[in-house]
Amino acid sequence: MFPRSEVQIQGTSDSCTLSKSSMAERGYLKDPYIKEFVSKTPRRSPLINLGYFARAVAINTTFSSFLECIRSQKGQIISCGAGFDSNYFVLAGSQSLAPSVIFVEIDFPEVAKKKKLCIDNSPLLRNLMEDSGNALKPCEINGKQYKLIGCDLKKIGELTECLRDVGVNFCLPTLFFSECAITYMRENESSQLIQWAAEIFENASFVNYEQIHPDDGFGMVMTNHFKKLHSPLLSIAAYPSIPSQNERYKKLGWSSCSIASVMDIFSHIVHGEEYTKILNLEPFDEFEELHLKCSHYSLSAATKGSLITWKPLERIPSYIFQCNPNMQCNWTLVKTDFLRYYHASCMVNESDILVVGGFGPLENGGNSRISTISVIRLNDFRDLSYIKSIPTEGTESANIARVHHSLNFTSDGKCIVFGGRTSPLKPLSNTLILSLKHGGENASVASVKAELLDQSQSCPSPRWRFSAVIIKRGDKEELMVFGGRASCKESLGDLWVLDTKTLAWQEELFEKGPEPRFSHSATVWASENKVLITGGLTIKDSRSSLSPLWSWDFVNRNWEQLSLGEVSPCQFSRYGHNSVIITSPDGEDLLLMVGGVSTFSGKQCGIGVFNLSSRILKEYALPELNPEYPILLFNHTCHLLPGSSGILIVGGGGTCFSFGTSFNHFLIKLNFNQFFQ
Repeated sequence: MFPRSEVQIQGTSDSCTLSKSSMAERGYLKDPYIKEFVSKTPRRSPLINLGYFARAVAINTTFSSFLECIRSQKGQIISCGAGFDSNYFVLAGSQSLAPSVIFVEIDFPEVAKKKKLCIDNSPLLRNLMEDSGNALKPCEINGKQYKLIGCDLKKIGELTECLRDVGVNFCLPTLFFSECAITYMRENESSQLIQWAAEIFENASFVNYEQIHPDDGFGMVMTNHFKKLHSPLLSIAAYPSIPSQNERYKKLGWSSCSIASVMDIFSHIVHGEEYTKILNLEPFDEFEELHLKCSHYSLSAATKGSLITWKPLERIPSYIFQCNPNMQCNWTLVKTDFLRYYHASCMVNESDILVVGGFGPLENGGNSRISTISVIRLNDFRDLSYIKSIPTEGTESANIARVHHSLNFTSDGKCIVFGGRTSPLKPLSNTLILSLKHGGENASVASVKAELLDQSQSCPSPRWRFSAVIIKRGDKEELMVFGGRASCKESLGDLWVLDTKTLAWQEELFEKGPEPRFSHSATVWASENKVLITGGLTIKDSRSSLSPLWSWDFVNRNWEQLSLGEVSPCQFSRYGHNSVIITSPDGEDLLLMVGGVSTFSGKQCGIGVFNLSSRILKEYALPELNPEYPILLFNHTCHLLPGSSGILIVGGGGTCFSFGTSFNHFLIKLNFNQFFQ
């Protein structure tokens, strides 16, 4: 019998194989062999399929690069914790594996036995092997080129003998490969394996694919997931980052080491038409979660001997998005039962925040789009008198259950809901006018009456992930809508305004402006009569967030790209964030970018404070988080509190790859004084 923890580790291999099979079945990658290791291929979500595709790109590129490096020489690939990987069969089937290279797979004896059974029952797999005689235990298969060994990687002495028995030559160029395997070993045991490989093999490389960044919101969701499976990531705390991983291999006897995040590798290798083709295989709209998943995995390639010149990751461009470790923001957290993201909200008086739609838990279990309108009542912030759904009229045809829409409050007391989607294939264009009815002791919002705006006249095309702000020109008040996604294949760059009195839409035409984008942020710079547009993504290449800062002059009706001064565009870059403009006691206007996601490697985005006069950017890291209640600072909304003392962050979270859905359990208050220093 195996200890429970080792059975669970084997279970992670089974789950991984099912996901790889789903990814191949949907056409992301050509692998006709992985399905031979599953009884039935499930259909995973597009997010999981894309995540496993990015993983496969990193791994397959490494194999190809190694085989190109040794060319016609004799060589060896040793896969540690191989599970039900199909890597050998893909390489052999495509004739990429020269006859002079042997491929050795090692895993727990029980896993090796199951894999041998799969191979024995598959003519497709058996045809890619030549038997060299009877295998001796613990070797399950001892073919001429393919070897399958059942051995615990922690038992170094037994492992050494097994490799000798199957003919491994400790002098030949050898690629050790671990794909989310040694991370489940205790740190001293995995380090022992890495050091042993460096000592016993003269010309070798140790390539390791595993998780990093455990201490931000996404990282905590990830590590908590594996703890719940009773297969915790035992090495990640000791080596949580790319620099620490690099130091590890050099300390354990390897001459050189190159490391890159999977996001960097994926962005560098897959681009242009290939990327567009992959992105269009399925309806997809979870960019934040994909980028965070890929940024929380790294590929390390340590080398020695004749392989020291082989540096497969050296040319991968990498930029680390990082906060100043000496600058950490402070916030006040209030625990709440309001769990929501993809929602829209607005302050309708000094105490009430109206929330429409979004994604959250259902009363009878599970998560879904929310079809109700809620009010968050703020008495003293610390005292939330209630958070509840309120009665609504006239919403039968309005489709409140939407996500990535907008909600804005006008000076005459109306709330305007625009756009959003019900699925990535069903964008919305309707405009919904909400009339509020007040009542109760505190004159809070008691009910809402909804009315669909007549759209027989000209109006914006259906869209989601756009920006919408209220602008004022003299006595005239308008809702300005810019950009967004029109479909899974198109991002928008048009600009529309809605007169809040006449409720008539008009498109603003211009010759030159920002390139089409979505998931950007807009905020009004009232003193300059401008709207500032920051960040965002574009369908053309949604792996790189847009960095320029643009302004729309709503008096003169023109666009201008603003200078970033000495600030690196990469450091300024983010999407899925919120933004506000505040004025310091010295009279300087500051642009605050709250949260969001960067497509570059690094931890979760914090609070970016950009001085619009000096053009200096300060990036404040988020406070230390509680692992029991991770905070994901994206898919949220934020509001200026009365008196401009601070901002309130409402909701947030996301579906964190295969690690589960996570909601922020707090309302968050950020005081402005800390940013005036």
